Amino acid sequence: MPFAHMYLGHEYFDTCQYPQALAEFSKVDLHRISEAQRPWRAAKMNELIICCKLRLDASQDVAPAIDALRHEYNALREMYKPVPEELARTLLDCRHLITDENRQSVMLLLQTSEFFETLSSAYPGLVDCQKSK
Repeated sequence: MPFAHMYLGHEYFDTCQYPQALAEFSKVDLHRISEAQRPWRAAKMNELIICCKLRLDASQDVAPAIDALRHEYNALREMYKPVPEELARTLLDCRHLITDENRQSVMLLLQTSEFFETLSSAYPGLVDCQKSK
């Protein structure tokens, strides 16, 4: 049933019910999803978990998790890399609350992805998030 919790977590996330989303995502065995030839889903789940944590408490230290996610994304084959759009939106929505360390980690992940130019076009304020508060 890992996919049921994953889909329910997505529904909660999409409706801004972050505590419930985080609870459902925590029930998912990410290793099992990766073994099922879906490592991109595990990476996306890790991104959404980080987003939930930041939206619930933008001051908590998630920089190590963001750095691990960056390495996870870099290890994926090109055609399977998900666009880290939720992370970009979370950064923009929480930009006045997020710590500098978390902000820098998110920006590094976004800048090292091949999607940064596209994300910057879709979210013009993203470039401004490079600067410290």
